[in-house]
Amino acid sequence: MSEKKYEMKDFAENGLSSFIKKLNENLAEASQMELDLQEPFLDNLYRQLNEFISAKPEFVYLGKIAEQISQDYVNVWSSFFLEEEEEMMNKYVLSIDALRGSGLIENVVRAEKLDIAKVNEDFEEFTRFSNLLSSYFVYALDTVVEQNDAEELAEFIFSISANNYSELSDDDNAIPDQMLDVLKALGYDVHEFEGSSEISANYYLKSSVSSGYDYIAFSESIISDLYCP
Repeated sequence: MSEKKYEMKDFAENGLSSFIKKLNENLAEASQMELDLQEPFLDNLYRQLNEFISAKPEFVYLGKIAEQISQDYVNVWSSFFLEEEEEMMNKYVLSIDALRGSGLIENVVRAEKLDIAKVNEDFEEFTRFSNLLSSYFVYALDTVVEQNDAEELAEFIFSISANNYSELSDDDNAIPDQMLDVLKALGYDVHEFEGSSEISANYYLKSSVSSGYDYIAFSESIISDLYCP
C-alpha cells in the first residue's frame, strides 16, 4: 500500500481549529485500524508533520498540540513527538528575566525582527506573527510555570494583548483569543473557571485588571499539572 501524501500546508495554514479537526480526523481513522496497519499509517502522518515543522518552524506550537492530542487519543497506540525539540527550544525559549523585562510580544517582535507596521497592515504578516507568538508562548508557558506562582502566570497570560503593547493593532482581540485557544488545545480552558479575578501588575501588565473569569484558579490548575519541582 502506497503511503498517503498529506497537504500539511492545509493542515496548518487554515488556523488552529482546522489543524485540530484534520488531526482528529486522521487519529480517528487510525483508531479503527488493526495495529499492524495503524503503526505505518501514523508513522507516515507524524513524519510528514515533523518535516513540515522543520521547514516552517513558526508552526512548532502545532507540534506541541499534536503531542498532547495524540497522547490522549483513545485506541491510538503511538503518539506524535517533535523530532527537533532541542533545536526548537534553542530558538523559542526565553529566560524569565527577558519575559519579565519586556513581555512576550516585545521579545518576539525583537527576536524575529518584525516590522510591526507591516504586521498591522498585512493580514498574512499578522497571521505569521500570531503563529510565531504562539510558538514562543508554548515554551514561555513552561518558563513561567517553573516560578510556581499562580498570580504571575495569570498576569503573564493576560498580558499577551495589544492592550499591553500599544504599537500593535488588534481590534478583534485575535491575539489573546489565539493564546486562549492554544491553552484550550493543550487541555486548559479558562471558560471552565467562572468567577471574577483581580490580576495585579507586577511583571507583565502596566496596571491591574479585572477579569470575568478566575484566572488565578485557572493558573493554579495549569501549574498543578505542569510544575516539576
